[in-house]
Amino acid sequence: MGTRTDELLTKPKMTTARWIAILVIIGALLGLGYCAARVLLQLGDEPPIRVRNGSMKLELDRGEWKDNGDGWSPSAGKNSGGFTVKVESSPGYSCGPGQPVRGSEVLFSYSDSTEVKVSSPGSSGRTKVQPKDTLRKASLTLLEYGQAGDQGYITAVEVKDGGTRWRCEFKDGNALRVISVCPMPNPDCDR
Repeated sequence: MGTRTDELLTKPKMTTARWIAILVIIGALLGLGYCAARVLLQLGDEPPIRVRNGSMKLELDRGEWKDNGDGWSPSAGKNSGGFTVKVESSPGYSCGPGQPVRGSEVLFSYSDSTEVKVSSPGSSGRTKVQPKDTLRKASLTLLEYGQAGDQGYITAVEVKDGGTRWRCEFKDGNALRVISVCPMPNPDCDR
């Protein structure tokens, strides 16, 4: 019997061109992995804050509010440097176009002229809600201003980002359902 010498049965030769192609593919995959890891490390993972009317109620979706010096901050996660804000008005009311809105500071105005600010610390750190002494911690996930039945309500929400401002005003306590404040990016507010 003779030996077969079919080319299909022989081992392919590793040429310089094949080695270069393999190294380019490995380099591209490593580069993509590095870029994906950097993006994931920069994303905010704090829970959304839901602001409801009646009295002003700031409620975390998960975690709890912690003392952060002169303000309150979510206990877990970090802020990526800004917020996405979405206002859900009651039927018959509207905040107008341009939502959701993005910014680094959110200001809530209450009918007795009290203001509460939600601010981003920059590219890392925790969101801060101020002034601390104005808000009472009603439960682990709830900060509150005013009392139910005091006839007070949120009169405006303003989102600031540098020199850019977006504002929505509410003429009475029935105009607002909920305001969602999410660390960017967060699919809960981007819809």
